Amino acid sequence: MNKIIALTICSNNFLAQAKTMLDSLEVQHPEIKKYIFLVDIKDATIDYSFLHPAELVVVNEEIVHDFNSLVKQLSVIELNSAIRPFVFQYLIDKNIDAQRFYYIDPDVYIYSRLDLLDKLLESEDLIITPHFLSPISIDGNTPSENLALNYGTFNLGFLALNPKSDSIKQFLFWWGERTKRFGYIDVTNGYFVDQIWFNLVPVYFSKVYVLKHPGFNMACWNLHEREIAQYTEDGKVFLKSGDELVFYHFSLWTFFKPDQLCKNFTRFDFNNRKDLELLYYNYYQKLKKNNIEYFSKINCKLSFKNNTKQSFLKRLMTPSAQLMKKFWQKL
Repeated sequence: MNKIIALTICSNNFLAQAKTMLDSLEVQHPEIKKYIFLVDIKDATIDYSFLHPAELVVVNEEIVHDFNSLVKQLSVIELNSAIRPFVFQYLIDKNIDAQRFYYIDPDVYIYSRLDLLDKLLESEDLIITPHFLSPISIDGNTPSENLALNYGTFNLGFLALNPKSDSIKQFLFWWGERTKRFGYIDVTNGYFVDQIWFNLVPVYFSKVYVLKHPGFNMACWNLHEREIAQYTEDGKVFLKSGDELVFYHFSLWTFFKPDQLCKNFTRFDFNNRKDLELLYYNYYQKLKKNNIEYFSKINCKLSFKNNTKQSFLKRLMTPSAQLMKKFWQKL
């Protein structure tokens, strides 16, 4: 049997989501070795043993070279994203017998087994999922297709790779080199954490599989093409397409405003998507059980805030500065 490793990354305030995701993975795949990489300082008020059987690893300079410098340059969201290639490489080096690696965002919930991924990685090196698979109507509602144009064609809430491939070694080096230097949220200049770079991955690297199964990475940005048809007593969920829901990504929804399907988008809400009410209600209950009200109040202890504001303002001013430079050159 292939040794498979799953990992997620978060700070202390997101541990309830991470625990909930890993609990759901444990139900489907108790055989998978699970890791949580903590981008934070351990909090004395937290009993981290509650994460068992997942292993907690605190991110430091051993895992990410120049980590302390990155803390000063990036926001907590940018930092959690920028370190992903280095965390992968660290785990690959520590687990030379592993055959498969799955990265899963902490705000994902897994409803069915991931066996398809293991099968695909017998011949593929990397598996990625697009934000959506079909066109979105141009009707003034959001999300629209510019979501993919601005933030990336592919969503990095999920990633699967074969660590034995030489191509993967090259890929991780390429990815990490860019996240260290350009891991910003700066859409004006073409940067969105580590995700935007994946527009280039199918071009630069071979054996990259774009997974178009609608049951993988269903989320608020692809609801125009995916609708739930049935919930079964054993916890399975089926889509109208006939496909089984494998995992749902609860991104852009908050536990503290549970009646708001998505804080950023207008296309759907719980009034016109009654099929989602039970899905979100059950997820809400899981988060509550895992003490989200406590964890969400814990501030990240890494000292990135002041420097982040300065670097953000600098990046914000860059387009204006470039425009003025061009203007003066033409005079």
